[in-house]
Formats: sequence, C-alpha cells, structure tokens
Amino acid sequence: MLEIISNPNQYVKITPRMLWVPILIICLVAAFYMATVRPGHDWGGDFALYITHARNIAEGRDYAETAWVYNPHHKGLSPKTYPPVTPVLLAPLYKLFGFDLRVFKRLIISLFLIFLAAVWRFLLDELGERYALYGLISLAFLPFFYTFCDQVISDIPFLLFSFLALYEIDRVRIARDAGARLRVYQCVMVGTMIFLAYGTRSVGLLILPAMILMDLIRKHRITLFTWATVLVFFTLKFAQSWWFHKDGSYLDYFVETNWWSIRHNLVGIPRFLYSLLVNQHLPLLSYVATVLVAVLAVAGYGLSCLKRLNIWDVFFPIYLTVIILWPAYQGGRFLIPLIPMSVYYIFLALKEWSALRYKYVHRTVMIILVLLLCGSYASQYWNIYDDYQERGVANPASIELFEFIKQNTQIDDKIVFFKPRVLSLYTDRPALVYHRPADYAELVHYMRDEEVDYVIVSEASSIDQTYLRDFLEATGLDRDRVFANPDFEIYRL
Repeated sequence: MLEIISNPNQYVKITPRMLWVPILIICLVAAFYMATVRPGHDWGGDFALYITHARNIAEGRDYAETAWVYNPHHKGLSPKTYPPVTPVLLAPLYKLFGFDLRVFKRLIISLFLIFLAAVWRFLLDELGERYALYGLISLAFLPFFYTFCDQVISDIPFLLFSFLALYEIDRVRIARDAGARLRVYQCVMVGTMIFLAYGTRSVGLLILPAMILMDLIRKHRITLFTWATVLVFFTLKFAQSWWFHKDGSYLDYFVETNWWSIRHNLVGIPRFLYSLLVNQHLPLLSYVATVLVAVLAVAGYGLSCLKRLNIWDVFFPIYLTVIILWPAYQGGRFLIPLIPMSVYYIFLALKEWSALRYKYVHRTVMIILVLLLCGSYASQYWNIYDDYQERGVANPASIELFEFIKQNTQIDDKIVFFKPRVLSLYTDRPALVYHRPADYAELVHYMRDEEVDYVIVSEASSIDQTYLRDFLEATGLDRDRVFANPDFEIYRL
C-alpha cells in the first residue's frame, strides 16, 4: 500500500544572493515582452467579449449588455457572457485609455511576470535553488507564452490565479502537517484565490473537488480548512452571480460532448506538447524532445505521488479529465495551467535521478534536454515575426469592412458573420454566427426569425467558402452584393 508522508520542507529562506538571477531573468522577459507588443489582434473572438464586458463596467452599463446574438444552435462558439475577473482587470485601463489593445496586452504581460515570480518561489521550496532556476528559464523563454501574452484573453490571468490558489493550498497543508494552527486569514486567502481562478475561467471550480479528494485520501474526512475555504468561495461566487455573471450557458457545452470530441482532445494532448517543443528547422529533434519531456514528466508525476501526494498531483488528473470531455477543441489553450506543473515534474525526476549512482547519465540527459530546448526556442523565435500586422482585425481589408458597416448600416441591423463578437465590438451592430443544418430551409427559417439584414462571407473562413457560399447560391440570397474587397463580401437579404 502506498505510504503518504508529509513533506518535511518548509519555506526556503531567501537571501539577497539567491534573488539577483531570477530578478534578472524576469526583468529581461519584461523588457522583451513590453518592447515588442504588437498592434491588432487575431480573429479569435474571445478577446472581443472580454473587452465588451470591460467597457460595460467602465461605462456603468449592464455587464451582460453585448451586441452579439447568442445562437442556441451553435453552442460551441461561446457562452452568452464570460466570467468577470478578466473584464474587471481591464475596466480601469479602458476607463483611462479607451479601447487600446496594446495597453490591455501590457496588463496580460504584467500578470505573466507575477506568475513567473510565483512559480520560481514554488520551485525553490520544492526542488532547491538550481532546479528552480532551470524551471524558471524554461518557462520564462517558452515562445508559446510570448504569443499568448499578445492576446487579450483569460488564459494568462487564469494561469496566475489557479497557480497561486494551488500553491497556497499546498503551503497551508504543509504548515498544518507540521502542527501549526489554522488561521482565519488562510481560509479567506485560499478561498479568495480559488474564486479569482473561477471568476477568470469557470473551470477553476475544479480546485474545490481536488481539495476534497485530497482530504479523503489523506485524512479520510473533509477537514475544517476545506470547509472554511468552500464557505469563503461560495460567498464570493454568490456575489458574482448577483452582480455580474452566471454560468448557465457553459453547461450547454457538455450537451455536445461525443466520442469524436473526446478522441480529438486526446490526440490534441501530444500534439500540443509537440507544438511547445517544435523545431521548425529540424523536425526530427521535435519528436525526440517531445518523447523525452513526456517520459520525464510522467516519471516525475509518479515520484511526486510516491514521495508526498500533494494538491498538484490530485488536481492534474481531475483537470485533464474535464478538458478531455470538453466538446470544443481549443488547440491546447485549456492545457496551459498544466504547463508549470509539468515543468515541476520534469525537474523533480531529474533531481531524483541525480541522486542515483550513474550521475554521468543524468548529466548527459540534462545536456541533451538543454540543447533540444535551446534549438526549439531559437527556431520558434526566429519565425515568430511574420505578417502579424496584416492579419486579423488590423488587416486593411478588415478595417475597411468595419468602416463600411458603421457608415452604411443601421444601428439595429443584424449581421451574420463568422466572428460575431468581434464584429459587434468594432461596429456596435448586432451580430450572430450561423449553424450548418443539412436542410438549407432550416437556416433560412432561422435567419428570418432573427430578422437578419446582412450576411458576410469571409475568405479567412473555410466554412464560409464551402457551406455559407453554397447556401447563399442555392437559396438565391447572393443576388444583392453591397460590398466586396479581397477578404470579405457583404450580401443584403
């Protein structure tokens, strides 16, 4: 039977000598990220709804007042509203600077820098100074994070708040195992951190079942700490539901879960790991790096469970299971909170291996890992500056589209577009996405019920170029084209 023991480690006392290297690394990342903030945004769509909520908060409007129209036949696009923590963070900036994507991106970068400091502290406590620096460097310069800090979405805030919540839970449990008394402020702090994670992304709620399961495994009962934390969390959740946002439309997502979506998500996990480590000049090395990192992470997870089962070990499989069941594939976005945990497991495995007799094997593996990561990172950064300004909402064709709609349509005209939240943000017009029934008559009936005035066909959407264009031609709705440029066509119904 597995014997679960308490972690003997307490907080590592930080000396000035230990600080200068991590501070230098974080300052270098800050300088690079802040100096290279790029204009515009991709067509993702989530950023538009977050900024819309932030605008509503800044201007005193109803939080849920958004121009885009929710399509119940296309539930996978987005819930009606998003959780409020990210918009609340953006709202003061919107109030001060208006709609400025560069300012919003600098907020995301600042939150990422705080995350780096927190993850260094965690790795220092768990693995010691040397491996903490290894972990910090591998996360700080990961190109994936550079690209995500260039988007105004909730992934980086959620990464920070979920990590802080798990870190504080682990610290309180270590103190309790050492005989320390439970303090009220600890329950308030942890409950607040879990709420901030949940209020950023609703999947943050999974931290609570992880706490409960941890108690049942270790203590065979739910502890006072967990009960008090749950009480604090639900008090804050009730306040959120009262003033801002309810999660009802998120439940619509799981109605669409099927074996195809589960299979797609399972296949997406190794693909995501490969994308993190891809070497665009030497693809074979990408596979070597992916296999090596995966083996080390799995070994480290097993070692962590054997040495001291902690909240990270319990949360990891719970969170991963829910992401696998999520019906809409997100291209690895939902796996971001597992990245720092995986880095911890990788360097835990390497640290434990270093204590074995064959130290030269450990050094060889470390050298290979460093070379693979350096090659991968350098390859990705080399190609990271593409035609960014010519894509997405900053594209001249996109700007022309937005201006035409604002000048040539009525404020209440409804428009079908493949990115309705973006169109509503930039034009203040009601926009909705179409679904794809086999019978075109069903879609015609839906558009008539919604009193749609215009349909936009986008060159950027492969579905528009197949289904939507065929639909317009087959139903004769393509006769009145009122606008066209290289990327978009507008048809009046």
